[in-house]
Amino acid sequence: MSGEMMKVMHQAISDVMNKMFFLPVQVNAKEFSMREWFSTELRLFGATVSLTGGTLKGSSYLLIPAGVVKEMTANFLGVAEKEINVQQEGDTVKEALNMVTGNMLSQFDKKGLLRIGIPQLIGESDLSAGKLDQFNKGAIFIETEHSRMAAGIVMNSADKR
Repeated sequence: MSGEMMKVMHQAISDVMNKMFFLPVQVNAKEFSMREWFSTELRLFGATVSLTGGTLKGSSYLLIPAGVVKEMTANFLGVAEKEINVQQEGDTVKEALNMVTGNMLSQFDKKGLLRIGIPQLIGESDLSAGKLDQFNKGAIFIETEHSRMAAGIVMNSADKR
Protein backbone atom coordinates (compact mmCIF):
# COMPACT_ATOMS: atom_id res chain seq x y z
CA MET A 1 0.00 0.00 0.00
CA SER A 2 1.37 3.42 -0.90
CA GLY A 3 2.25 5.92 1.80
CA GLU A 4 -0.57 8.21 0.66
CA MET A 5 -3.12 5.38 0.69
CA MET A 6 -1.94 4.37 4.18
CA LYS A 7 -2.33 7.95 5.44
CA VAL A 8 -5.84 8.20 4.00
CA MET A 9 -6.77 4.78 5.44
CA HIS A 10 -5.62 5.89 8.92
CA GLN A 11 -7.87 8.94 8.71
CA ALA A 12 -10.82 6.91 7.36
CA ILE A 13 -10.56 4.45 10.26
CA SER A 14 -10.46 7.26 12.80
CA ASP A 15 -13.36 9.15 11.20
CA VAL A 16 -15.68 6.16 10.83
CA MET A 17 -15.01 4.65 14.25
CA ASN A 18 -15.44 7.98 16.00
CA LYS A 19 -18.44 9.34 14.08
CA MET A 20 -20.45 6.21 13.33
CA PHE A 21 -19.66 4.02 16.33
CA PHE A 22 -18.76 6.65 18.96
CA LEU A 23 -15.48 4.80 19.46
CA PRO A 24 -12.39 7.01 19.63
CA VAL A 25 -9.36 5.20 18.21
CA GLN A 26 -5.68 5.85 17.74
CA VAL A 27 -3.47 4.24 15.12
CA ASN A 28 -0.33 2.68 16.58
CA ALA A 29 2.61 3.42 14.27
CA LYS A 30 4.69 0.46 15.47
CA GLU A 31 4.72 -2.80 13.55
CA PHE A 32 3.54 -6.03 15.15
CA SER A 33 2.48 -9.45 14.02
CA MET A 34 -1.21 -10.16 14.50
CA ARG A 35 -0.33 -12.85 17.05
CA GLU A 36 1.59 -10.23 19.05
CA TRP A 37 -1.22 -7.68 18.74
CA PHE A 38 -4.13 -9.89 19.78
CA SER A 39 -4.30 -12.11 22.85
CA THR A 40 -4.61 -15.78 21.87
CA GLU A 41 -7.68 -16.15 24.10
CA LEU A 42 -9.49 -13.27 22.41
CA ARG A 43 -12.48 -14.13 20.21
CA LEU A 44 -12.32 -12.03 17.05
CA PHE A 45 -14.79 -10.97 14.40
CA GLY A 46 -13.37 -10.21 10.98
CA ALA A 47 -14.56 -9.09 7.59
CA THR A 48 -12.94 -8.66 4.19
CA VAL A 49 -13.97 -6.88 1.02
CA SER A 50 -12.49 -7.03 -2.47
CA LEU A 51 -11.33 -4.01 -4.44
CA THR A 52 -11.03 -4.15 -8.22
CA GLY A 53 -10.56 -1.72 -11.06
CA GLY A 54 -8.33 -1.18 -14.04
CA THR A 55 -5.04 -2.98 -13.49
CA LEU A 56 -5.47 -3.13 -9.72
CA LYS A 57 -7.03 -5.66 -7.43
CA GLY A 58 -6.84 -6.10 -3.73
CA SER A 59 -8.73 -6.40 -0.51
CA SER A 60 -9.36 -4.61 2.73
CA TYR A 61 -10.00 -6.24 6.08
CA LEU A 62 -11.02 -5.42 9.63
CA LEU A 63 -10.39 -7.55 12.75
CA ILE A 64 -12.17 -6.63 15.98
CA PRO A 65 -12.44 -8.39 19.38
CA ALA A 66 -15.95 -9.62 20.20
CA GLY A 67 -16.35 -7.30 23.20
CA VAL A 68 -15.58 -4.25 21.08
CA VAL A 69 -17.96 -5.45 18.36
CA LYS A 70 -20.76 -5.71 20.91
CA GLU A 71 -20.10 -2.13 22.06
CA MET A 72 -19.91 -0.86 18.46
CA THR A 73 -23.15 -2.61 17.53
CA ALA A 74 -25.01 -1.20 20.52
CA ASN A 75 -23.71 2.29 19.75
CA PHE A 76 -24.54 2.01 16.05
CA LEU A 77 -28.06 0.64 16.59
CA GLY A 78 -28.80 2.72 19.68
CA VAL A 79 -29.77 -0.28 21.82
CA ALA A 80 -28.46 -1.92 24.99
CA GLU A 81 -25.63 -4.45 24.59
CA LYS A 82 -27.83 -7.19 26.10
CA GLU A 83 -30.22 -6.80 23.14
CA ILE A 84 -27.52 -7.50 20.53
CA ASN A 85 -27.32 -10.84 18.70
CA VAL A 86 -24.44 -12.47 16.80
CA GLN A 87 -26.02 -11.72 13.40
CA GLN A 88 -26.11 -8.01 14.23
CA GLU A 89 -22.51 -8.13 15.40
CA GLY A 90 -21.38 -9.70 12.14
CA ASP A 91 -23.37 -7.17 10.14
CA THR A 92 -21.78 -4.34 12.12
CA VAL A 93 -18.26 -5.55 11.33
CA LYS A 94 -19.10 -5.81 7.63
CA GLU A 95 -20.72 -2.36 7.63
CA ALA A 96 -17.79 -0.81 9.51
CA LEU A 97 -15.38 -2.23 6.93
CA ASN A 98 -17.57 -1.02 4.07
CA MET A 99 -17.68 2.50 5.56
CA VAL A 100 -13.92 2.64 6.25
CA THR A 101 -13.03 1.37 2.78
CA GLY A 102 -15.57 3.62 1.07
CA ASN A 103 -14.35 6.64 3.04
CA MET A 104 -10.75 5.86 2.10
CA LEU A 105 -11.58 5.41 -1.59
CA SER A 106 -13.60 8.63 -1.73
CA GLN A 107 -10.42 10.48 -0.71
CA PHE A 108 -7.77 8.39 -2.46
CA ASP A 109 -9.49 7.32 -5.69
CA LYS A 110 -11.04 10.59 -6.90
CA LYS A 111 -11.58 9.18 -10.42
CA GLY A 112 -13.60 6.24 -9.08
CA LEU A 113 -11.47 3.58 -10.75
CA LEU A 114 -11.72 1.08 -7.89
CA ARG A 115 -14.93 -0.77 -7.05
CA ILE A 116 -15.80 -2.21 -3.65
CA GLY A 117 -17.19 -5.74 -3.51
CA ILE A 118 -19.68 -7.02 -0.96
CA PRO A 119 -18.11 -7.40 2.51
CA GLN A 120 -17.87 -10.98 3.76
CA LEU A 121 -17.26 -12.28 7.26
CA ILE A 122 -13.98 -14.09 7.78
CA GLY A 123 -14.53 -17.62 9.06
CA GLU A 124 -13.83 -18.22 12.73
CA SER A 125 -11.21 -20.87 11.92
CA ASP A 126 -9.27 -18.31 9.85
CA LEU A 127 -9.14 -16.03 12.90
CA SER A 128 -7.51 -18.62 15.17
CA ALA A 129 -4.17 -17.67 16.75
CA GLY A 130 -2.25 -19.97 14.40
CA LYS A 131 -3.68 -18.31 11.29
CA LEU A 132 -3.74 -14.64 12.33
CA ASP A 133 -0.40 -13.80 10.78
CA GLN A 134 -1.91 -14.24 7.31
CA PHE A 135 -3.25 -10.71 7.91
CA ASN A 136 0.16 -9.12 8.61
CA LYS A 137 0.59 -7.65 5.11
CA GLY A 138 -0.75 -4.10 4.89
CA ALA A 139 -1.76 -4.14 8.56
CA ILE A 140 -2.79 -1.09 10.54
CA PHE A 141 -2.84 -1.54 14.31
CA ILE A 142 -5.53 0.41 16.13
CA GLU A 143 -6.04 1.09 19.83
CA THR A 144 -9.32 1.89 21.53
CA GLU A 145 -9.64 3.06 25.12
CA HIS A 146 -9.83 -0.52 26.44
CA SER A 147 -8.87 -2.79 23.55
CA ARG A 148 -7.23 -3.21 20.17
CA MET A 149 -8.33 -3.88 16.62
CA ALA A 150 -6.60 -4.13 13.27
CA ALA A 151 -7.36 -3.23 9.70
CA GLY A 152 -5.48 -3.49 6.48
CA ILE A 153 -5.47 -3.04 2.77
CA VAL A 154 -3.47 -5.03 0.25
CA MET A 155 -3.31 -3.94 -3.39
CA ASN A 156 -1.69 -5.76 -6.31
CA SER A 157 -1.53 -5.39 -10.04
CA ALA A 158 -4.27 -7.48 -11.65
CA ASP A 159 -1.71 -8.62 -14.22
CA LYS A 160 0.40 -10.45 -11.61
CA ARG A 161 -0.15 -14.16 -11.51
